[in-house]
Amino acid sequence: MPTRFEATLVNTMTTQERGNFLTQFLSDGGDCRLPCLWDITPGQSWGDAEKGIHKLGGKLVAVFPGHDPKATVYGTHIIDGMPTNDISIEEKDRLVYAWHINSTSADPAIVRRIWKNHLAPKIVTAYGMPDRILLWVVPSPDFLRYGVYYEWLFYDELGFSIRYDGRIPKYFSGASFFRICSSDQLLGVELNMQAPDNNLPLDRFDKVLEDRRLGTDTGKLIVVHSLQYATGLDNTEIYNTFIQNNEPCFAIPSNIWSVK
Repeated sequence: MPTRFEATLVNTMTTQERGNFLTQFLSDGGDCRLPCLWDITPGQSWGDAEKGIHKLGGKLVAVFPGHDPKATVYGTHIIDGMPTNDISIEEKDRLVYAWHINSTSADPAIVRRIWKNHLAPKIVTAYGMPDRILLWVVPSPDFLRYGVYYEWLFYDELGFSIRYDGRIPKYFSGASFFRICSSDQLLGVELNMQAPDNNLPLDRFDKVLEDRRLGTDTGKLIVVHSLQYATGLDNTEIYNTFIQNNEPCFAIPSNIWSVK
């Protein structure tokens, strides 16, 4: 974990403005397409990105070194309380190197509302079939607890990935199969963006996948499969499920997630 700089994140919005900001920020997004959001695009001048954040009511402050040795991550404090939220931009050579947004909440309705225009069905409809769809599942061991899953959509050629963190209802506990629905029971969403011509893998921005790649103690417990493998469906079947349903659901076997 990089050493954090001494920094105070600054917000110039009122309490009311903070309460409304995140929903507006993500549900609108400006007139550009991912990996551009609110007219901030990886590869553009750093000065233009700063102006964009200032227009939104925030101020960028250096927080910690970036994923590239020459990059620095700047963060802006947008909203307090729930949902927790992190908005950060990486700068390198006075250009936007990468752009990260994530939020979490214990209330799935809040996550759905905030990310309503970035839920999986809308992303797949707007951008086509992802280059990769990955899934990590931790089924519930008993009826007292929820299972959890992480689902990643990777658009490697376009330069962005989006991860959905959700829970599996308790009534699937102990079943040979359970169901995950890409827009239901969401507890968090993470969006990572970089310039399309950047040849480094988007996976490096995701802590779960990095733990797995590096073989950390946590990473050794992570089993990731493609959605194709987990469901037995081909690309066409998966694509049609996403675009033909407001709430696409997939049946997932329970016995393929144990660490071997």
